[in-house]
Amino acid sequence: MVYGHASAVPAGVIGAVGASTGALGLNNGSDTVTLRNAAGAAVSSVSYTSALSNQDGVSMNRSIDLDGSTSFVLHTTFGGNSSPGTRADGTSF
Repeated sequence: MVYGHASAVPAGVIGAVGASTGALGLNNGSDTVTLRNAAGAAVSSVSYTSALSNQDGVSMNRSIDLDGSTSFVLHTTFGGNSSPGTRADGTSF
């Protein structure tokens, strides 16, 4: 989990880091997030539309945790707005 700055990492979130340079931000209308390895090669990428970004403060999650074949849904589908560093139901990975 990467946050925009080290001061934004919530207490108790294991494995989270703050962005090392600049700032981290996503567009409200749509955007693409790409995960790259140390060599700069794309490992994974996901795009989203305004349907998943129209509620401020609500995360998006895979409909089944860790299953790349499932679609993204708003976290409110599971209850609550977010579950940083845990499964959508709050249990550990």
